[in-house]
Amino acid sequence: AGLDYTPTKKITNIIQTLIDKRARFMFGKEPYFDIKPVNQDVGESTTYQDQAQEKEDLLYNIFKENNFHSKLLKAKKDCSIGGKVAIKLWGHKDYGLKIIFVPAQEFFVQYNIDDVDQLEKVVFLYAMNEEITPDKQRIKKQTWELSEGKCILNESTYNGHGVKLSNEYEDYNTGLDFIPAIIIKNGGLTGETEGKSDVKSLWSNQDVYNKLTSDDVD
Repeated sequence: AGLDYTPTKKITNIIQTLIDKRARFMFGKEPYFDIKPVNQDVGESTTYQDQAQEKEDLLYNIFKENNFHSKLLKAKKDCSIGGKVAIKLWGHKDYGLKIIFVPAQEFFVQYNIDDVDQLEKVVFLYAMNEEITPDKQRIKKQTWELSEGKCILNESTYNGHGVKLSNEYEDYNTGLDFIPAIIIKNGGLTGETEGKSDVKSLWSNQDVYNKLTSDDVD
C-alpha cells in the first residue's frame, strides 16, 4: 500500500517449455510396429508373411482410429506433470476397441503385495459434467479387479454427495485373466508405485527465477 509504482510479477514458465520439448523429442515422430513371422517353414513363408501383414494393418487401423499418436504426445506431458499415467483398453462389440489415456488424478491403483508390476485393482473416476451444485454433479466410478484369476468390472454413476444413481455393470466377468490397463510411472526407484513429478522438483527453481526476472525489470 502507498507505493508510487506497481511491482512487476513476471511469469516465465520455463517448466512448460522443457516438458513440451521432452515430449516432442520422445514422440515427435509417429511410432510404428513392424510385425514379422517367426519359426516359419520355407514353403509356408508367403502365408506367414500375409498373416503378419494383416495383423500389422489391423494394429495400424486401431491406432489411427484412436488418434494414438496425438494422445501419446499429450500423455507424455501428463506423465511428466502428474508422475504417472494409465493406458486402458476398452472393447465393445458395437463400438470397437478404444485406447484411453488417463491422467494421474483420475485413477487409483492397488498392486500385488509381492509384485508391484502385478495389478490387482484399478479404480477410475470421471467427472461427467461441470455443475457446481452437488445434486447435479455426475461422477462415473469404474473398477477393474482381479478375483480368482478373473477380471471383474463394476461401473456406477454417482452425484456430488456420493449417492449412487445408476449401475451400469455389477460384478461383470470380462472373460479376461488380467486387467486391461497398464500404469506408466515417471522415474522413481525400484518398488515405487506413484512415480515422480518433474514439475514438483523444478518448481522451486522456477519460482526463484521468476522473482529474479521481476526484480530485474523493476
